[in-house]
Formats: sequence, structure tokens, C-alpha cells
Amino acid sequence: MRRKKAQVQLGENVVVLVIFFFLLVIAVLFYANIQKSKIKAQQMEFQKIQTIDLKTIISTLPELLCTENEDVTENCIDIINLNSLASYWNSVKGRPQSQIRGYYRYRFGTTDISVKMLDPLTRNWTERWQIYSEPIKNWTSNSTVYMPVSLYNATSNDYSFGVIELVVFSR
Repeated sequence: MRRKKAQVQLGENVVVLVIFFFLLVIAVLFYANIQKSKIKAQQMEFQKIQTIDLKTIISTLPELLCTENEDVTENCIDIINLNSLASYWNSVKGRPQSQIRGYYRYRFGTTDISVKMLDPLTRNWTERWQIYSEPIKNWTSNSTVYMPVSLYNATSNDYSFGVIELVVFSR
């Protein structure tokens, strides 16, 4: 009789332990999912901050600024400088070891930056300049930001409407 009672108690203890470990595994999985969602939210917040920082860097690039008598015009890009930078980027695009390419890679990271000019009469994009392009291989998400700017043509002394398109890639 004692032996059967001991076996029943042992069986009860095993069942209690199995249930306890089952609940412990469920709690750990639940906690891991909560932490995973928090990390994902922090990554999204970091990406937004990075995008804002990049907007500031791009809008103050000395390579693109409009200057007149050493006065800088805000939110303005000189088309001559823009053409020079775009053609330079195209010339170093295929050379991953270029020093200047590394300089831009350090500043812009894994982004795609281009400037588009809008024709107000037809409401079509008439020109597009690629300033920088370095997407991540196997990227999973991206965020695109548009910044309106004035495009100054020094040869004809007129302004056009333009948009800087900034695409930030992430995994």
C-alpha cells in the first residue's frame, strides 16, 4: 500500500514538474516576443533619427549649395554643382575602393539620394540626378523622404522646383 502511495505521489510530482516547465517555456517565449517587438520599434526609431540626420547633412552639403556673393541660400541647390556631383558619383560608382566614395559612404551609409526637377506646366519630372546610391544587399525595408528645394540655374539665372528623394535601406 505504501509503495502504491509513493508511486502515485511520484507520478503527481512528475506531472506538476511537466506542467511547471511547460508554463515556464510559454512565459519565456512570450517574453522573447515582447523583447523582439521592442527591439524592432527601437530600430524603426533609430532609422527615423538617421533619416532626419541625413536630411540635415544633405541640405547643408557644400558641394550643392547655392551661393551668391558668398551668401548661402537655404534650401537651394546649384544645378551646375549638382551636375558635377552626379557625374562624379557615376565615375566612382564602379570603384568600391575609391577614397571619396568611402567618404560619402561614411556620411550617407546605405541610402539612395537623388534630385528631381519638376516642370510646373506639364507636372512631370524633367530631370533626375543620382547623387549617391549604396543600397544594402538583401534589404528588408526602406523609408523614403522627400524634401522640396529650389534648383538654381546660374547660366540662365532662374529657379526651378526640385525634390530631394532620400531612400534609407535597412535589414
